[in-house]
Amino acid sequence: MKIKNLLRLVLAFLLVISVFVPYSNSTIFAKTNTAYVNADVLNVRAKASTSSKKLGTLKYGTKVIVYVKNKSGWATIKYKGKKAYVKAEFLSSTKKKSFLMDRTMIYTVQYSGGERINFKFDHKNTYNGMNEYYWFSNDGAELSETQTATEYRVGGGFGGAIVMKRNAKVGDKIYSYGSAEKFYDGKIISVNAKVKTHARTFTNCTVIKENGGGKRYYAPGHGMVKKVDKNGKILTQLYLIKKRK
Repeated sequence: MKIKNLLRLVLAFLLVISVFVPYSNSTIFAKTNTAYVNADVLNVRAKASTSSKKLGTLKYGTKVIVYVKNKSGWATIKYKGKKAYVKAEFLSSTKKKSFLMDRTMIYTVQYSGGERINFKFDHKNTYNGMNEYYWFSNDGAELSETQTATEYRVGGGFGGAIVMKRNAKVGDKIYSYGSAEKFYDGKIISVNAKVKTHARTFTNCTVIKENGGGKRYYAPGHGMVKKVDKNGKILTQLYLIKKRK
């Protein structure tokens, strides 16, 4: 009698499980993780290559299912029910912004006097396991970027750098660093601003108000896209972004 009751309980348990776990005749992936897009716009590719067919784009903050991150720098994700690929550096386990510039693009910067210069990615250095990306312009200017899990650091090639938290909040203080000194540079006044430049309009921008009253605007996936003085006059802005050949 006890055995029959036990069998009934087992059968009842299996019936309940069958209701809540639908049958599937195939399993595409065994283990998945979730991540967030930390670029303003992230291209989705059919294969792990920038020359591969573009399937679509994902906006900043979009939650995605990630199956694997490859050593090649690409992540395999679920996109419209199928496998697709995105650059892994623009994904994060939290909604921390990535301000690293897109190394597949040429950035044309315009200054207040009307002059324009083009910045192209040149090379990468690795120091203590951290990547530093170098950009050179057609007139000899240099820009370097470094990003960790928590911070974004950008410098002008002169040894100094501005450091900003990737998950910065309104009111956070910003500091610039020289070779051996630390300076108060300003504070965060917005983390979701909409900024219009000649190149295009950027969203989810972080805005720094400088000590002198000027403002700098940083867009996910593109770094600083605009700078104005205390009266709102444009000092620099992105004039054009185009694909490298």
